[in-house]
Amino acid sequence: MSEVKQNTYWKSLNELAKNQEYQKFVEREFPENASELSDGFSRRGFLAIMGSAVLLASCDFARRPVQKILPYSKQPEDIVPGVPLFYASAMPFQGSLTGLVVENHEGRPTKVEGNDMHPGSRGGTSIFHQASVLGMYDPDRSKKVLRKGTDSTVNDFVDFAKKHFADTSKNIAFISEASSSPTLLGLKAQALNKFSNADWVTYEPFGESNALEGTQKAFGRRLRAHYDFSKANVFVSLDDDVLNGTHPNSVEYGKQISAARKVTSTNDSMSRIYAVENGYSLTGSYADHRLRLKASEIDAFAHALAAALSGRVSGLNAFSGYSNQFSDHEWISALADELVANRGESVVSVGNNHSANAHAVVSAINKALGNDGNTVNYLEVPHLDEESTSAFNATVEKMKNGGYDTVVMLGTNPVFSAQNKDFESALSNVEEVIHLSDYVDETSKKVSWHINKAFYLESWSDGHSYGGVRSVIQPQIQPLYNGLSDIETLNIIVNGEMTSGYDLVQNTWKNIYSSGFDSKWATLLHDGVDTNSGFTKANVRLSSSFRPDTSKDNAISGIEITVRADSTLYDGRFANIAWLQELPDPMTKITWDNVAAMSPATAKQLGVENEDVVEITSNGQTIKIAAWIQPGHADNSISLTVGYGRDGIGRVANRYIDYTTGGVDTYPLIGNHFVSEGSVSKTSDTYEIACVQDHHSLEGRDLYR
Repeated sequence: MSEVKQNTYWKSLNELAKNQEYQKFVEREFPENASELSDGFSRRGFLAIMGSAVLLASCDFARRPVQKILPYSKQPEDIVPGVPLFYASAMPFQGSLTGLVVENHEGRPTKVEGNDMHPGSRGGTSIFHQASVLGMYDPDRSKKVLRKGTDSTVNDFVDFAKKHFADTSKNIAFISEASSSPTLLGLKAQALNKFSNADWVTYEPFGESNALEGTQKAFGRRLRAHYDFSKANVFVSLDDDVLNGTHPNSVEYGKQISAARKVTSTNDSMSRIYAVENGYSLTGSYADHRLRLKASEIDAFAHALAAALSGRVSGLNAFSGYSNQFSDHEWISALADELVANRGESVVSVGNNHSANAHAVVSAINKALGNDGNTVNYLEVPHLDEESTSAFNATVEKMKNGGYDTVVMLGTNPVFSAQNKDFESALSNVEEVIHLSDYVDETSKKVSWHINKAFYLESWSDGHSYGGVRSVIQPQIQPLYNGLSDIETLNIIVNGEMTSGYDLVQNTWKNIYSSGFDSKWATLLHDGVDTNSGFTKANVRLSSSFRPDTSKDNAISGIEITVRADSTLYDGRFANIAWLQELPDPMTKITWDNVAAMSPATAKQLGVENEDVVEITSNGQTIKIAAWIQPGHADNSISLTVGYGRDGIGRVANRYIDYTTGGVDTYPLIGNHFVSEGSVSKTSDTYEIACVQDHHSLEGRDLYR
């Protein structure tokens, strides 16, 4: 009998190589200097920084919301020291709300969990939801209104707004982060109606612009693809990491995928996942089959898949007879067989970082397979009308040419994150720039008015989930620093007066609930969700003019540079939360830094090892960053993440307490595309990276005790 081949499992490349350095490492019970961070900053110091937010939570300045709060001389029955109270609310992220239940102790929010009644949550949360309480108590949050860098007040801003915006002929650009708030949308309509020369554009560094333009190409309308993985037997992910918290609907999708793959009896079946991607992702690690592929080859792969299906399902005539470098790939024929066998019970998706053409092709595939209306619903989402990269670029161009005398920015930070690098210089051509933000960030330092923003746990608002269900955001505490919400700020600009967020939201919902308002409103506040709501599902037909852009088949021949949202800092907005900085990346297990991830073959080609500093040039910009070898990564491809290299927003984001830059700002490399050609060269420098991949080894220990 031949010897049975044993699988080899390893935690890191060092363990696989069994080099002397690794052997010495595992022989120690604890890694060397585990109690000390670099530059002499101790773990005790780190815990002091991270604990400062918790300390603030316990301070005596907790301020309960004004509405329905009365002073008392005797302690109410429902307030018992040490006994928590729970209230429904929701957190906005990338324009969508996730329903939450917030735990409170003596009037202070201390913990969030998912709302079981909310379809976008079902009791689940992402790391960003969990970290949000620490964000509210962050001592580095902006605490005051600033007028040209000097202290001011909300009343001063109200007085300014009354005079400045009395002229309704002003040329105004409103730039907001994505929001599904019915109240904000109502105020936006008022603003555009009042100011005849106003423009409104939505800007998100990693928004849905490409996906929306893709459905426009395929169906003639900007629609959102909303998947139901619980009904899918087969899921083909083309570089779409739906399980990562950076995806706006990761919680709902994670619940659905887990349910579809749960086996409780011998008769249960399990869905299958196929992942095609350049970097190693959470979805890829969960997949049954995974293919390493350069990001610049995703379009060509999608074209080949559509062509393979064209002779077996109707609706893909535009791909009939088409062939490219992937047409004979074994994955194409295997996927075509799987998808045809599971028509109406499959999902094909592509990441938002990929081209509008790729999204159009995937939309055509899903429609041809009969997935529309079952595993894929195309939703009419009103607030996405203004989310467009081209519209943002047009606004910047108009700013450069002196086309605006006023710019109002609500929540977004384009000076740091904009792909259009002319934005910062264009601001200098605008007379008055108003910016609402959580921190005195990179954009705030370039404006004439900085308004400190109230946190979502401190303010009233509303919005829709990714799938369209409406919710109300209820404050758990009065604003710690007297900040304003986006709806309060916009109302001051439009109506020239200060109106509470509570009144603004309630007025909106009185129009939504035309009858029986009081009882419906009470139920809404109790449940945290209006389950009888949702976006309209569109009936779609493939446009007769749709043709794939075959020029996208031309992949980058040399080394490609890809830039993505970070798994723990997202676009940089969470950079000052120490808990997230300390949380290891789910794939590299790196903390506190970003790196240039590459395959072992690419590292060998470049002559680099882990922690070697490389110089990367792309789109006319150059950065230096540490290299990191990632098994499973596509060859001739470099993966970078954003969110690091912040400019003075806080003690954590700027590397502990000495205000040196933490990590590297990679936004300059994006240009107009998330995937671009670049050059990479090794420098003589090295940079120490904190990676916990080899920590907590069980080598030499019994498996069971």
